Amino acid sequence: IAKACADAGAHVDCIELMASNAEILRADERLCVREVDFMAVPVVQGYDRVVMNPPFLKQADIKHVTHAHRFLKPGGLLVAVMSAGVTFRENRLTNEFRALVEQRGGCITPLPVASFKASGTMVNTVVVTIPA
Repeated sequence: IAKACADAGAHVDCIELMASNAEILRADERLCVREVDFMAVPVVQGYDRVVMNPPFLKQADIKHVTHAHRFLKPGGLLVAVMSAGVTFRENRLTNEFRALVEQRGGCITPLPVASFKASGTMVNTVVVTIPA
């Protein structure tokens, strides 16, 4: 994906599964938008920044963020909006994720309750920052 986007002269690579969202993103010519399942995208290490709002259902946010972290080049930074469940769930996936955040010197910052109410969700959220 990175090479195809670079060939297109894009400044930002975007991966969006929902067609309606992808269409909105395509309105900005600086964006290289691919309409695919991010989890099926092979890792291409070399990104300075990854900014994402992954799906939360069935802890998909943890799986997406862990996959995305592998795309960072040394010195890179990932920032993601995630379910607040990453702060309190006690299962292997969540515990390993919190360990990754801690090992990399990252942080988990709670957002105000109902931060995304206007978007139709009352899920409590956090912003997770993880250096490469």
